[in-house]
Amino acid sequence: MATDILRSIDDILLALTRERDRLQQEIDEHLDQYPGLKQDRALLHSIPGVGPAVSLRLLAMLRSRVFNSARQTEAFAGLVPISWESGSSVWDRPR
Repeated sequence: MATDILRSIDDILLALTRERDRLQQEIDEHLDQYPGLKQDRALLHSIPGVGPAVSLRLLAMLRSRVFNSARQTEAFAGLVPISWESGSSVWDRPR
């Protein structure tokens, strides 16, 4: 009984891993067709601490809409600290 369950879990994990690899291959092929996207991904990937997964997510976010300024982009990404002040009673640190 327990071995059947473990085998089933292993089969599902294997199927998910294959699907992830297939989708990654499709993403890579799509980027290869568009030199601008490929170059942007390489630039993002060159930033210290930005790996393949983060560079893809940033690429998708940055290409999802037109930003008029870097500040607008940072705000959209949630990177601009916001002070929480409410009169004189609430002073929270920026986050």
